[in-house]
Amino acid sequence: MLHEIIVPELAESTVEATVASWLKKDGEAVSKGDVIIELDTDKVSLEIVSPSNGTIKEVKKSVGDVVKVGEILGTIDDSESGSAPNKESEIEDVEVKNEDESSGQIKEKEKSVNITPVAKKIAEKENINLENIIGTGPNGKITKEDLLEIKKDPVKSESDINISNDNVPERKDEKL
Repeated sequence: MLHEIIVPELAESTVEATVASWLKKDGEAVSKGDVIIELDTDKVSLEIVSPSNGTIKEVKKSVGDVVKVGEILGTIDDSESGSAPNKESEIEDVEVKNEDESSGQIKEKEKSVNITPVAKKIAEKENINLENIIGTGPNGKITKEDLLEIKKDPVKSESDINISNDNVPERKDEKL
């Protein structure tokens, strides 16, 4: 059975969004709840999750396309014939990812950074070093807003981020 991936209701006064990225490709296996698409509006960034297990069957909107609430972004095929061959491709994807992880320290550092997918894309595009950034999101997650703030004022942000205890005066307890 085919399931449509539809642009959900956005913010109260927002009626359109831009496709920021497809995290899953055409023909790739997905599980219910997997983040498959990122949408950006002028107010928020949204992650669209898979409505079912299956295979991305058709991608109807490309990165950069402007979409409206209710538009179909793509379809997912949950039939057994559609998802069976993709178990092999899923295994291949895992093997490729493991090879990538062992190929360098940079990949390991990126993996240890707690960051939203949208923020990660911005950081890669703008070549922002994430090592010294303390995120303001849940559990210290780096958000899009954190990166936009750094981009707006990199000097201020660097000094705010690199807080150390080197210049803090030592406390001297006096006996009364």
